[in-house]
Amino acid sequence: LNYLKILNLEKNRLRGKIPVELANLRSLEEFYLGDNDCNGAIPTEIGEMISLTVLDLYSNSFSGDIPLSIYNLSALKHLNITKNFLGGTISPRIGNLVKLEKLDLS
Repeated sequence: LNYLKILNLEKNRLRGKIPVELANLRSLEEFYLGDNDCNGAIPTEIGEMISLTVLDLYSNSFSGDIPLSIYNLSALKHLNITKNFLGGTISPRIGNLVKLEKLDLS
């Protein structure tokens, strides 16, 4: 899977945590996991997916804070983490996401 660019797992009734091994997909550009029943914290390892331009995690049951490592994804253009149970504050490091075009936190 070294060359995988798009991973779309939306609306599959998936449950559980995001496997940290997904961070090994360094060429992945678009990751869609919306409308499932994933839970737990968003793993900090997600910040190692340096090619991501789209991170779509809407409508799950993620909890905890937004991991600071997300702000390392300098290629990110679209971030959607709506309809989860995330808390905390938005870090000033959000300014690192200079290519961000769409941010949905509702």
